[in-house]
Amino acid sequence: MTDQASPGDARQAERDHWAKTAIETSRRLGDTVRQLCLGGLAAIWVLKRDTGGGFSLAYPLKIATALLITTLLIDVLHGAVFFWLAQNKLAIAKGHSGLLFWQKLDKPGFTHVMLALRLATLAASFVVLLFYVIRTL
Repeated sequence: MTDQASPGDARQAERDHWAKTAIETSRRLGDTVRQLCLGGLAAIWVLKRDTGGGFSLAYPLKIATALLITTLLIDVLHGAVFFWLAQNKLAIAKGHSGLLFWQKLDKPGFTHVMLALRLATLAASFVVLLFYVIRTL
């Protein structure tokens, strides 16, 4: 008997390492995206126009607000799916079946798609916000 690990064990260890790295990176980027969304909403609040009966937003600011809120909703959806998956991993481990579709979401590809959606909507909202600021100056 040898004490060396098989090549399959080494590959699995490397996959586990990259999966943990992807999860940690996604978590940090998610925190950054949330902070940028809240910062963008604060900037929109500063740029609003006060009228006699309340406040009004210019059309580009409404678009930017909708995109920022969409980004936050995507973030909540992503978190909810992974919370649900974590809860159902226990049920899957206990032998319950019928959750095969949801098991497919427990992959790095799903995380990457959700992260790309969050970054795309965040970038679009800041482009619209920047366009509005430049246009009004």
